Amino acid sequence: MKPLKHILIFTIFLGSFTGIAQIDKDSELFRTLKTNDSLLFEVGFNTCDLSQFENLMAEDLEFYHDKSGVTNSSSQFLEVMKTGLCKPSNTYKSRRELIKGSLEVFPLYDNGVLYGAIQVGEHRFFEKNKDQPEKAGSIAKFIHLWVNEEGQWRLKRVLSFDHQLKTVDQKAKIELSQALLDDYTGTYNAKNTGTVIISKGIGGLEMNAGKMQSPINPKSETVFFHPERPLTFEFIRDSEGHAIKIIVRENDKIVDEAIKQLN
Repeated sequence: MKPLKHILIFTIFLGSFTGIAQIDKDSELFRTLKTNDSLLFEVGFNTCDLSQFENLMAEDLEFYHDKSGVTNSSSQFLEVMKTGLCKPSNTYKSRRELIKGSLEVFPLYDNGVLYGAIQVGEHRFFEKNKDQPEKAGSIAKFIHLWVNEEGQWRLKRVLSFDHQLKTVDQKAKIELSQALLDDYTGTYNAKNTGTVIISKGIGGLEMNAGKMQSPINPKSETVFFHPERPLTFEFIRDSEGHAIKIIVRENDKIVDEAIKQLN
């Protein structure tokens, strides 16, 4: 079957998702394919460990990208990585982050026997050139077809599409009183991120959370935004007007909550 026919059939099949239930995110299948996603991107793509692609991709892989065209095999994909992004002399680096909460998995059965799964989600890419600071790149959607081949899950078909550069409106920044900024400063404990330290910065606040250290700028009296990533931070105040926690959203979806430590 020609690649074009493959992708047309694949696309038609995806249109029937309304009749397929996604599996629970605590299920073994979801966890397995989420782990595979991490191996492909956090290890394989982000660190150029090409062995991850060799282990997880089917030889007859078909990869459809809305910007760079079609790749017709895993060996072709590996060659593109070796001579491009992962070439030792290449000074350009790209890093991928899965958008939290976006991942979904839909199992595929043949007469009651699980043979494959559709994995869908959204991710964001970050770009770095030589000694320049890393910058936020495009956000995109992806659809992966995984097939169980004798107990080994392999990636067989990929759709990577809707690549868009989404930036935060910098004109939304406003000025807040120093007293209000002082009240927001302190140490917060987040379920997913861990310790979050908020301090005052130039024209706003500074956030130090895990590997992320960045200014966050005020959009309103209670909502701040990251200057390069689709993140907002909403400060929740008690009846006396003092900050008690932060609600973290990515692309308008709640991804974490940080409780302020009391002195």
